[in-house]
Amino acid sequence: MNRRLRPKGGLFSSLIFRRIIAFCFDFLVFALPCAGLAVAARLILGKLSIENTFWITFSLALMGPIGFFLRDLSGQSPGKRLMGLRIVKVDGTENVPALRLFFRHVTLGLWPVELHFLIRSGGEMRLGDRIMETKVIRI
Repeated sequence: MNRRLRPKGGLFSSLIFRRIIAFCFDFLVFALPCAGLAVAARLILGKLSIENTFWITFSLALMGPIGFFLRDLSGQSPGKRLMGLRIVKVDGTENVPALRLFFRHVTLGLWPVELHFLIRSGGEMRLGDRIMETKVIRI
């Protein structure tokens, strides 16, 4: 990221803020387009039998959450890349196994607990990061 564009101090430079913006960006990139395609498929294919329409719509709607769970397998989702963040092991090494990156998302359903851990750690580690021994750093 260009140093001149990087905000200096305050809320915009905090790791928590950057992680929340990255999460929202990833949600927009992965979930909303698939939901829109599912709705469009339902409207366009409405003349088909209910079973066929259901499975096509269901498949398109499922692509968003699957993409959302797989977004960090390289250590950086599109949102993290945009915000200058990266997932590393707790010891600071960057070669985090893909399964560890995938399973750190299992706890996202417990978002109030996740938010609590995120705030307490200053933005480095949420519950899923603690369990999988990963953390998010600025690069």
